[in-house]
Amino acid sequence: QLAREKQLAETQREAAEKARRDIALLSEIGRRITAIRDPEAICQTLYEHARELVPADVFGVGRVDWQERLLHYDFVRQQGRPVRPYVRSLDIPDQPSVQCVLEARELVLTHITQDHRVLDEVARRRAGTDRLQLLDQGEPIVAGSGLYVPMLLKDQVIGVIGVVSEREAAFGPAELDILRTLGAYAAVAYD
Repeated sequence: QLAREKQLAETQREAAEKARRDIALLSEIGRRITAIRDPEAICQTLYEHARELVPADVFGVGRVDWQERLLHYDFVRQQGRPVRPYVRSLDIPDQPSVQCVLEARELVLTHITQDHRVLDEVARRRAGTDRLQLLDQGEPIVAGSGLYVPMLLKDQVIGVIGVVSEREAAFGPAELDILRTLGAYAAVAYD
């Protein structure tokens, strides 16, 4: 009994210490991101820091173009490898990232059944292919779970940050809090 209580106390201490480190790191990330003005550098900085905090196989930042009704994914990384830029049509709301934008709400998907690698008809016409592609011609992973947060600026969605894992139920409340904070920092930096 005493050994179990000691182990529980140690586990709780470690969790509290990790939470303190994460908060300090998020504060530093916010300071760095909001000082950057180049969109590519903002995305790269978000990615470098997010992968320290969120166990994801894919990280992407999509920027909304409300006039064209498109979500532009110019920065996506799969396990460090760049994905060819692509778009999602805001008029075809079957993708989680588009739902996140249109509904201006976070999405936590514990079990993804839809193949996110398939492009919608608008994206297919623009890309000349029907599937996502890595720049090195590698195959995109099959998503097991995902997390999407809108980037909001003055109550307007300007983009989305999404992470995907091959594992089901890979993301929980802690990862959502981290991505939500990064989304807020990114929105300020883009402004």
